[in-house]
Amino acid sequence: MRSDLLTTKLHRPDGGPTVVPRPRLTDALESGVDGRLLLVAAPAGFGKSTLVARWLEGREGPAAWVSLEPDDDEPDRFWGYVVAALSPLRPEATADARLRLEAPRPDFPSVANALVNGFATPSGAPVVLVLDDLHAIGSPRVLHDLARLLEQRPAGLRVVATSRTDPALPLARWRARRDLTEIRQDDLRFTLDEARAYFERLGIALPDEALTLLTRRTEGWAASLQLAALSMDGLDDGERRRFVRGFSGDDRFVVDYLVDEVLDRLPSGVHRFLLATSVLDRLSGPLCDAVVDGLPDVDRPDLESLERQGLFVIPLDRRRTWYRYHHLFADLLRFRADEAFDVPRLLRRAAAWCEERGHVEEGVRYALRAADPEAAAGILERCFPHLIGQGRLATLTRLLDELAAGRVEGSVDLCMARAYVEHLSSNRAGAREWIDRARALPLDDDKPGDLGTREGHLALLETFQAMARQDVDAVARGAATARKTFAEIPFMRAVVEQAAALAELSRERLPEADRLGRAAWASGLRGGNRLAGVIGVHTAALAAVAAGRLADAAQLLDDALDRAAEVPRDEPLIRTLLDLRRSEVRIRQGDLDEAAVRIEAALATFEALTYETGLGLALAERLRLALVRGDGAAAAEAARALRPYQRQERVMTLAQPLLADLRWQGAPHADPPVDGGPLPSIVALTDARRRAAEGEHRDAAGRARRVGDDLDAAGAHGWALDARVLEAIQLDRLRDGRAGEVLTSALVAAAPHDHIGPFVMAGSALGDLLARTQARGAGDVPTALVARILAAIDADDGGSDGLLSDREGEVLTFLAAGLSNADIARRLFVSVGTVKRHTHNIYRKLEVSRRTEAVAEARRRGLVD
Repeated sequence: MRSDLLTTKLHRPDGGPTVVPRPRLTDALESGVDGRLLLVAAPAGFGKSTLVARWLEGREGPAAWVSLEPDDDEPDRFWGYVVAALSPLRPEATADARLRLEAPRPDFPSVANALVNGFATPSGAPVVLVLDDLHAIGSPRVLHDLARLLEQRPAGLRVVATSRTDPALPLARWRARRDLTEIRQDDLRFTLDEARAYFERLGIALPDEALTLLTRRTEGWAASLQLAALSMDGLDDGERRRFVRGFSGDDRFVVDYLVDEVLDRLPSGVHRFLLATSVLDRLSGPLCDAVVDGLPDVDRPDLESLERQGLFVIPLDRRRTWYRYHHLFADLLRFRADEAFDVPRLLRRAAAWCEERGHVEEGVRYALRAADPEAAAGILERCFPHLIGQGRLATLTRLLDELAAGRVEGSVDLCMARAYVEHLSSNRAGAREWIDRARALPLDDDKPGDLGTREGHLALLETFQAMARQDVDAVARGAATARKTFAEIPFMRAVVEQAAALAELSRERLPEADRLGRAAWASGLRGGNRLAGVIGVHTAALAAVAAGRLADAAQLLDDALDRAAEVPRDEPLIRTLLDLRRSEVRIRQGDLDEAAVRIEAALATFEALTYETGLGLALAERLRLALVRGDGAAAAEAARALRPYQRQERVMTLAQPLLADLRWQGAPHADPPVDGGPLPSIVALTDARRRAAEGEHRDAAGRARRVGDDLDAAGAHGWALDARVLEAIQLDRLRDGRAGEVLTSALVAAAPHDHIGPFVMAGSALGDLLARTQARGAGDVPTALVARILAAIDADDGGSDGLLSDREGEVLTFLAAGLSNADIARRLFVSVGTVKRHTHNIYRKLEVSRRTEAVAEARRRGLVD
């Protein structure tokens, strides 16, 4: 689940030994759970949550629980808790929703839709989702999206809600359709027999006359019965009779009277403890100690002992580490706490404790409740780098939004926090704006904490700006300065090392880029900055690929992915960046199907996260895959999709030669690559490909030879293969006998690393030359590698008779079966866009223009039944 949510809110309450079996109600719940919604609605204290929890204990099948509070009346928190509760039970059904929630500005209707799709087909028994205290949610946006989910009624999900009031859902329509099961206040009232069983479990003996009177006067209200039992504890029979006879009044006065009776019978120190700690949303022993420390006449009872005494303390986890007060009880205590204590002071103590323990979001919220925006801002100023390092950009963005705008704009640290978020979201202009705002403020560079000076952070942000505008020298200078500034701080050292690694890669100093990238990964793990670490290992792997060391790159990435298994599931950015780089290695080694699955998964993740750089990187890999497969239409589509991302430094490094390949391989309709680039040799290779596309074969061959020599000299033997292949093809078109020698040399260099990607990418342009080279049978030609390359070229060509690839054949089978694009995407674990691309290729190869024609033509050719 997301690390900024409270796991304790996902545990259903444990009623304990005093809970009375109520089969008439649990049977009603069981019979109504298969409707659109099962609603248990009644005023506070009628035992709604206890009833549903007891019912779940006695039934089979998976169940998820979410305890809602007023702070959850925001789409990101509401859907965050829902997805976090469901994920452990059906991870595959919630995967898409989890990704969409992690975007800095999520599209919440799409989260609800993702849950509908995920639970559309049941996997085992349907999951029962309990939304406890739904009355806490009043947001029209949340309720609208929840109604949409309920309207779709996914087969694998059942929803139960408890609420004090009717939620703003289309209950009347569902009721008219007999699609709503309701358990109301009259249903929940304790009967005489149930009340008798309750008091017997407490060891309180009441004569039938007194019990009947008490049940009638309380109208079966569970909270009133519980409070009455506490008030009668220790009384003799005569006192109990007198208590019952004097018991009267409406709900509000009954509660006031009984709570006064309960609190008055408690030791004064315990009474004051309850009042002081009622300001907390959840309780733990250490947190309570911090809040009441030094308060006069306050005892510190054990929370478990309070639970045993029935003082409305509800455990939130099985270890009984965290508790909360019953909501009604907490409301009454808080009303009285204002008269007994300086409540803002108590809340500030809670905020400080939460900050110290890493509960940043809770700390900020307690400070805001204390009407202390300075304290809230201070917590965020000190803790924002840790949120970034954990990849919790959405949490940081939300907390910054909750602070008053002037509070953010008047703080150097919070301006820098905004700048970091904008940089990581690939918004160069936004980052520039917030850097300038920070620069306009007095630095007062005695920054507290352990993450360096403000000037150091601003200098690092300026280095990132230089990186975005491809000023390689400025990046190198900035990284060198930052290394000195943050040398003794592993958390920040990881950021500096990953920036330095990118700078060295841009200067084509591969060993240094590899070393610094690995160092960033190690520093990130040691200092808790996983995001900077993963960018470092990403760069190191790219350097290894450039050097042609595919096995080393694969091992590095596999090791990092193993370590990434320790990362919380709510931080998908880290694993996805690693997996995407692993996909390039797969492509270069010919494992195309697995690479395709990983690339589409990465695109879905980055789209959900709105991570612009990631989208560009994934689209570049989609283009690479399309070129290797010889799928011109898919390559052109990927190239068009890449247009908005080509100016990003890391994206351009990968995309430029691929875009040039697309043109020289015979796709003049594709846009030419943008001019410039961060790597001189890549720029030169791109220019050689451009010459080839224009038919200047001799010039292209000469340029490719020089680029290959330069890359080999720099140790970039992997990228040199691309140049050698281009040179060989251009020489062959000139009927120059050296073509075979150049190709053989490239094959020999590629064989130890099983590096077939550059050859397969050339497709039919290389096929004839490769076949002739193999036929000559020269002793140094790696025949096994040549056979694999030729087989891959033939397979991806679809054959001379226009037959489909394996994946296109699968899509065609599903088309013939009448499945929609969305259904096919789910079956194949790819995006809908990928299905559309395969469908377009099928139409082209079968020479048709619509689905019905494709199916008919495929049947005529015997491709489908």
